[in-house]
Amino acid sequence: MGRSICSLFFTMAAFAGGCPAMAQSLPTGWRAPNAQQAASFRHDAITCANPKQMLAIRADFDGDGRKDRAQFLLNFKTGKVALFAVRAETGRYERLGDADELSRLCNYTLVLERPRVFKALCEGGGACDKRVRARWPAIGLSYAEASYQIFFWNGRRFQNEFLGD
Repeated sequence: MGRSICSLFFTMAAFAGGCPAMAQSLPTGWRAPNAQQAASFRHDAITCANPKQMLAIRADFDGDGRKDRAQFLLNFKTGKVALFAVRAETGRYERLGDADELSRLCNYTLVLERPRVFKALCEGGGACDKRVRARWPAIGLSYAEASYQIFFWNGRRFQNEFLGD
């Protein structure tokens, strides 16, 4: 009986990342792709550019010592796909960036970036020396042959920067 309700819950459902009070359901209308859906996007040889696509990654993105999660969610009603982050501390889903057409999912992949200083893309493509520092692991979002951006915790919220196009 020495276990708290939180630790018992965590043992039974470690993937949830927290206590029952912090565990949140998926945002209305959104769901994680099942294996069959993910495979159908991945193996479309005509349009899919990421055969080693990552749809979800885990790391301590906010520096609290607990693993957070970044993952793509699908909304079949709207035909959209979007990247969400779930911090272990809150268990709430937070959308990162804009939603895109569901048919474009195969062009996206996630990359776990180590903490470091990144050289950011300058507006208008001109020369500059803009740099951003991610103190904890960052979420890399690659759109095949088009763009690369990172989402990183700045101490209060997720911030994004484009690193290439």
